[in-house]
Amino acid sequence: MTAAVPILYVGGTGRTGSTVLDRMLGNVPGVFAAGELTWLWFALRSGGRCACGARHVDCRVWGPVLLATFPEDFGNPDAMAEVADEMFALRRRFDSRYLPVMGLPGAKQALTSRLGPYPSRLASLYRNLLEHTGAELIVDSSKEPHYSSILAARAELDVRFLHLVRNPQATAYSWARRRTELGFGVGHEMERRGPISASIYYDVSNVAADALWSGGDRYLRVRYEDLVASPDDTLRRIGRFAGLVIDPEVALGRQAADRKRSAPGHAAWGNPNRFATGPVTLRNDDEWERNAPRSMRTWTRLLAGPVGRRYGYSSRSDTQRGSGLAAT
Repeated sequence: MTAAVPILYVGGTGRTGSTVLDRMLGNVPGVFAAGELTWLWFALRSGGRCACGARHVDCRVWGPVLLATFPEDFGNPDAMAEVADEMFALRRRFDSRYLPVMGLPGAKQALTSRLGPYPSRLASLYRNLLEHTGAELIVDSSKEPHYSSILAARAELDVRFLHLVRNPQATAYSWARRRTELGFGVGHEMERRGPISASIYYDVSNVAADALWSGGDRYLRVRYEDLVASPDDTLRRIGRFAGLVIDPEVALGRQAADRKRSAPGHAAWGNPNRFATGPVTLRNDDEWERNAPRSMRTWTRLLAGPVGRRYGYSSRSDTQRGSGLAAT
């Protein structure tokens, strides 16, 4: 029997530093950092680009993988556009809108039954990605807890969930900032959220991640602030969880185990940092402490504060408390 495809899934909510972590893990020999694979279909139908700068169908990684997954459609732009549209539409049948009801009896089964060929095609995609790259592990930083549950239900995939959390005040501030999405080759503003929307998304995504994954040996919680403060220890613990030996100097790009450090990555989607090459710069990014409006702080504290306290973030001091890494 063919071994299941090993996947380290970075999950939680947005604006937690997952793209930076994805880049670090992608520097490790034997690891392929796929970026936010759940958004591949959006990128294909919108003319987005891989982190290497090429369109996915022209990329030396994604082109062959898409060909192997959709052999009858690849090479025909109209047919591939239909594939992307169909996969994107199927994805929306089980997206973040449904997270609040997933805990209801039978809800998850009812939602997944609507997905048609989507799960089996995903399993083929990950298999082809592993075989084409020769990787030992795929890192998928899609973050969405519901998407991870689709992958985990496939016997062909062996998924471990790394729950990346961050101070809710920091994520709310990051959501509010204007940022340019570079994946379309032209200026395009990234999605923004106000403090109420960002806080609700923080709560729902993190509570869902806990509900779906915590309590077993396939779950590890990592605080972004601890990754910044103690990258060596944090990366080694992530390595032990994922079954890897991680040299922090290599992961941070300070020392090259091969040519990965200076070469562009192939993250399918993610924030603009995915286009960066060279050593990875870690910073706490505490601009919110100085510049976040009082109204943003108040709404975030009221709405996301209780969930944030689960991870050691208090209302007044949000970075120094908590145990850092916790496997629960």
